[in-house]
Amino acid sequence: MSMEQTESKMDSVKWVAVAVLVAVAIIGDNQLAIENGFYRLLGLLAIAGVSAFIALQTSKGKNARGFAHDAYGEARKVVWPSRAETTQTTGIVMFAVLIMGIFLYLVDMLLGFGVEYLTSLGG
Repeated sequence: MSMEQTESKMDSVKWVAVAVLVAVAIIGDNQLAIENGFYRLLGLLAIAGVSAFIALQTSKGKNARGFAHDAYGEARKVVWPSRAETTQTTGIVMFAVLIMGIFLYLVDMLLGFGVEYLTSLGG
C-alpha cells in the first residue's frame, strides 16, 4: 500500500470523525434544549473546536490553512485608507443615500398621486 493511499484512507477516517462529531453536536443540542444555554454553547464550542482541529489535519484542511495564511499575508499588504479618508468617504456616501432617498420618496409620491388620479376617474 502506497503512502498516498494510506493518507487518503486516514483523511477519510478523519472526515467521518468530523461528520460524527457534527451529528453529535446537532443531536445533543436538540436533546438538551431545556438545559442552560451557556452549557449548551460551551459543549457546541468544544465539539466545533475538536472538529476543526481534526479537519485541519487532513490534506484539504492543510490546503485551507495555507490559503488562509496566504490571504492574511495579502491583506497585510493592502494600503488601507486613513481615518480622515474613511470619515470623508462615509460622509459622502451618507449624503448620497440621503439625496437618493429624497428622490425616491418624491418619485413614489408622484406615482401615488398619478395612480390615485387615474383610479378616481373611473369611479
